[in-house]
Amino acid sequence: MEQLVALPFHNGTILLSYADDLALLVTGRGNKLRKAQQALDIISGKCEDLVLKISAEKSRAMMVRAADPAGQLCVQGVGPAWANSYQYLGVWVDKWLSFTAHVAHLRERAQARLNVMRAMTRLTAGTTFSVLRLYFVLSVRSLVDYSAPVLTSLSRSQQERLEVLQNTAMRTMLEAPRWTSACVMQNETRLMPLTTRVEQIVACRMAEGLAHRRLRLAMTQGNDLRHHTLMAVARMSEPGGAIYYIDGSVDPESGRTGAAAITAETELLERTPDYCFTLQTELVAIHLGLEHTQNREEATVVLHTDSRTAWQVLQQPRPSSNVGLVTAILGSLQSLTAQGRRVRLHWMPSHVGVRGNESADVAARRAAGAPPPPRDQTLPTGR
Repeated sequence: MEQLVALPFHNGTILLSYADDLALLVTGRGNKLRKAQQALDIISGKCEDLVLKISAEKSRAMMVRAADPAGQLCVQGVGPAWANSYQYLGVWVDKWLSFTAHVAHLRERAQARLNVMRAMTRLTAGTTFSVLRLYFVLSVRSLVDYSAPVLTSLSRSQQERLEVLQNTAMRTMLEAPRWTSACVMQNETRLMPLTTRVEQIVACRMAEGLAHRRLRLAMTQGNDLRHHTLMAVARMSEPGGAIYYIDGSVDPESGRTGAAAITAETELLERTPDYCFTLQTELVAIHLGLEHTQNREEATVVLHTDSRTAWQVLQQPRPSSNVGLVTAILGSLQSLTAQGRRVRLHWMPSHVGVRGNESADVAARRAAGAPPPPRDQTLPTGR
């Protein structure tokens, strides 16, 4: 398959391969039908050299956002039929790229699995909330995750239909009445809206691809370009938002601890009690940033942290440790959500050259060096 993908095609002609499934894309100006036929002839010739057979009977052709041409393509003597929609790798693609057929297919599959979920709540089954949530994440939400790249182009009405699936699942998990708001259920189940999750998945995939390309170039051209590349990756998902870099610090020898959250305009420091755990200082730093942004006006708030543990703790549906501190953070998140604002918590590796992250590390160590807080001072708790 690698040899087929590497064949010399005209500009605008790309051959995609996944296992033994091939997709030929022809774009750009000129006679696309002729370019497609030339590419098919090249592929057919190479397949003969490799003793491979193309399943021409199963192949289909599609003219995207245009009427079907009068001509006919030919693959090894067989003319593939022109199709208005076709399922490729589990995704229904239509010629107008509306993905309406795929949304209908997705809802049908998800509804069947939600019926199983309802059956699990019967008295004879007695399934717990944690099991129901896990079932939803693995069997229902995974369908949306897989389709995320195509779901970003959906209309608002189509997106709302998808949200109904998760709202139904949340009501089943919580045994909540129909009048319970989606925001309350999302807070209780620790599930973000599906549209938000789709945006995050696509942004992460784009960032990964962009980061790999830019970092390969940056590593060969000096630290300045490397820094600008990493900063661009850190900022690319939410341009124009309020961006915070947060970090905590623990001195293992003296037991001094501190937390810091910095933005382009402000540096927030807090001397935490001695002998706090690293996780606690990281959570305090997150709380600092969230409390500071309460008086800002940006619609989106982005917090970059290098603590994967803190990120994971805040994802738990029922925290078992640092409950007061986690509750305080969740209260700040709920307050921002009530204002119609969105909060993004992004993890990034530490000490990779991002100045914001490095500055937060220095600031946290400086906070740990400040005079100790009063003996009666405790970590933040929920209101």
